[in-house]
Amino acid sequence: LYSDAEYIETQSFSCLNKRAALKSLATQKGHLIASEDAATQDSGTAIGGRAALGRALWASVVLTLGFSSYYALVSFHSTMLQRQFGLPVAQVGGPIALFNVGMLLGTLACGWLGARVGPRLAIAAFSLALLPAVPVFVQWVAAPHAVGAFLVGFTGAGTAGVTPLLLASLFPVALRARLTGLCYHLAALGAAFTPLWMAALVSEGAAYSTVVGLSAMAFAVAQAAAVWLARRSTANGLGGPGIEA
Repeated sequence: LYSDAEYIETQSFSCLNKRAALKSLATQKGHLIASEDAATQDSGTAIGGRAALGRALWASVVLTLGFSSYYALVSFHSTMLQRQFGLPVAQVGGPIALFNVGMLLGTLACGWLGARVGPRLAIAAFSLALLPAVPVFVQWVAAPHAVGAFLVGFTGAGTAGVTPLLLASLFPVALRARLTGLCYHLAALGAAFTPLWMAALVSEGAAYSTVVGLSAMAFAVAQAAAVWLARRSTANGLGGPGIEA
């Protein structure tokens, strides 16, 4: 993904102006080089291999929790609007569209925040910000459906704005592509079953809003805790060159 001397920020969105963006990119380049130097020193050793695997497993857990929170929000969104809240099909598209708009703006905002405080704090902040948004989304707090959809899209999916930067800083060049792909695939597999057990709970009589709301909030808290409680992490505000398993 990167050569030894050049780092390019990819897929991490930010609404910075040109001068601020170049300054942020230079800072992140230094972070990545520091992380790269530390990781490369051990990359050919058994200790280095275990450290890289530990970072990959940690990242997979963080991504799994993020994917699960997202799936909890979207899997039954349309069904909840129609069956529990009685919206006709013609009115369902609006909240879903606002969710997607919120997701787009959330990635921009999370990228902007991550460029200033590092990806760990950005992910933790957005995960925790989802907590007050969920009650609006599932109508525990009365509000237009479009408002709740926008809020959870902004907070619940916004962490995608810094995920590539986080993963790029975890692994040396020789392992980066493979371990980044491994993290995504393990996370997708781990989160894939979220709709199944949510549907099982609904079939046993639980309300859609209860299942969706509690599931999304639980995953968000777990993701924030997994990020925050890591003993060591990457140089982008994570406290060190790598995760210790």
